[in-house]
Amino acid sequence: MALELYIISGSPHAWAVMLGMEIKGLKYTVRRLDPSKKEHKTDAYSTLNPHGKVPTLKHDDTVIYESIAILAYIDQLSPKNSLFGATPKKTGLIWQRVFELTNYLRAPLIDDAARPIFQGRFTDNPAEVREISVNAHTALTWAENILSTSPYLTGNEISAADVVLIPYLNSFLRAAGKPSAKLLGEAFLPLESSFPNLAV
Repeated sequence: MALELYIISGSPHAWAVMLGMEIKGLKYTVRRLDPSKKEHKTDAYSTLNPHGKVPTLKHDDTVIYESIAILAYIDQLSPKNSLFGATPKKTGLIWQRVFELTNYLRAPLIDDAARPIFQGRFTDNPAEVREISVNAHTALTWAENILSTSPYLTGNEISAADVVLIPYLNSFLRAAGKPSAKLLGEAFLPLESSFPNLAV
């Protein structure tokens, strides 16, 4: 079973898949693409992923892209450490959390904050920073409240929901610590003070 994972360094979606692979105990080979050379836009790569994005998983003659689809795929490769649950109730809750993360948490943390910071185009307008901060704070408070009652987003065991959350959170925190994001970072860092359950 040859598993090859195409990534770009720093991609939270690639991090999620790698974390899922580690939890599942799967052996895989990382194929790191260099965005400065536009390796993700080559004709060769477009035969694997026509959207020119990462991650992409190649498993023998099967190719899967989109990080959550890859997580669902690898979960079926081994019964060890199920990512999507073993009962209808647990599976439904996990998928609910995954969609909540992608629909309501990704945009304020990644699209509005982390990505612009890393790309050097984050706003220096205090009013806009405050709005971004409020939206990010609201999103993280939702997760913080869930984690105040259980160690993971869906109960006592790690699931695909946590695998999706962790890279989003870490990417946001890395960005918030940048000098250009000083105003934003003051509302969140250190995480242990602002969101102790997320920091565990």
